[in-house]
Amino acid sequence: MTTRLTDPELAAMLRATFADHEDLADPDAAQRLAGAVPSPSPDPPLWRRRGVLVAGLAASVAVVAGVAGVQEARDARTPAGPLLAHSQRPTAAATAPASADTDAGHRSATDVAVRTALAGGPTLPGGRAATAGQTGRMSGGSTVLSEHLVRQTGYAVAPGTVDQGIAYLRDHPPAGYATGGWGAGGDRGLQFVDYEPLSLAVSDTDAYAGLRLTVTVVTQGAGVAVRTDAEALWRPARLAGTRLPADARLTGISISRIPLDSRFGTSVLRRVTVTPALQTRVAAAVAALRPSIPDLVASCPPATETVNDVFTFTSRQGTVTVTAKQVCLGAVTVARDGVAVAQVLGPAAGLDDLVKNEPGTPTR
Repeated sequence: MTTRLTDPELAAMLRATFADHEDLADPDAAQRLAGAVPSPSPDPPLWRRRGVLVAGLAASVAVVAGVAGVQEARDARTPAGPLLAHSQRPTAAATAPASADTDAGHRSATDVAVRTALAGGPTLPGGRAATAGQTGRMSGGSTVLSEHLVRQTGYAVAPGTVDQGIAYLRDHPPAGYATGGWGAGGDRGLQFVDYEPLSLAVSDTDAYAGLRLTVTVVTQGAGVAVRTDAEALWRPARLAGTRLPADARLTGISISRIPLDSRFGTSVLRRVTVTPALQTRVAAAVAALRPSIPDLVASCPPATETVNDVFTFTSRQGTVTVTAKQVCLGAVTVARDGVAVAQVLGPAAGLDDLVKNEPGTPTR
């Protein structure tokens, strides 16, 4: 027998389970790790897989903070999406919608992208639009709980079986998308298919991350009920304090080992030689960093230490220190004259790639 948890119960359970690892978290990565039911597709990207069982979710990803029940509240007020003939459906946008560089602008751009994705979603042959009530208020969508989640949902009914519907959906991704993972679990023979945009310029932008489509199919009477979810997580606007001043000059790069037990102190492993070409590449990489999504915490394995790449810039405004943490999934923080700016950026891997093979001076 399966015990259904309420959203507050689920959030509390996950928050307690992973609280010990919040300091190792990359806020962008929780959605990438979500997925407890293995997909029978040939090794789809891990962050595209989705589980439908609470037990599997707790094992793979922690979802914290936010307002519990955000998803269900959105589902309850979301009208049934349009069910259009294939020839009528718009194709996925070649580029993401433009947005003002503010929180409100990013939220608006995410809403436009999600609505566009839903309008271009797949339909089953012979299907017709339905309401949530007409499909038994079936579950679906991602297992991510976040105040930054934007979702639009459409419902339909169609003839045939769940297996037939899933086979068709796997073989007929919507224009501009590729079939990602698929899996099964839950009541009424539930099965789902995930789709990911072919272009990174559509799936992950300055305004949002993780745009995706999920189509869930269940048995209903002599046919099937279908739920299509389009969703993405809107990014906060980047704070001005995390950007380098126009006259910033890279004056130092050090690679440090930092034990989790602070009693052992920090040891600098190597100081990298700064060249004009490297300075240009590092400055460009810092400029391209994006804010991480708040209130999502990825489950990371225990670590005894982390290795940080520390970039020091000087300008007339003072010293700017950019730290790229090479632990678990990585995060980037910025400090001005030793005072941390309250925003986490990412990913850290791009900065590390620039310096890990550069010449330098070992310190031991």
